[in-house]
Amino acid sequence: MWHALEPAIIVFSLGLAAAGIILVMRIAIGLPRKALRKQEEDSAGDEARMIQEMFSKLNRLEARIESLETIVVETQRRAR
Repeated sequence: MWHALEPAIIVFSLGLAAAGIILVMRIAIGLPRKALRKQEEDSAGDEARMIQEMFSKLNRLEARIESLETIVVETQRRAR
């Protein structure tokens, strides 16, 4: 009876081993991809934050320049 099952057991064992190898390979490939994706998302968030800070600082700089222009114009008017 066991002689009849030996090919089935061998095929099952080989299939199980192949599935295990495929699973390990998928995990080995998937983990670095997830890490890279996470790193890209973090860097994209950092870039967006930096751009927002730059925009805010430029808006403040623009307001300061307008104030200085106003001071210069008022000083020139008084001097006349």
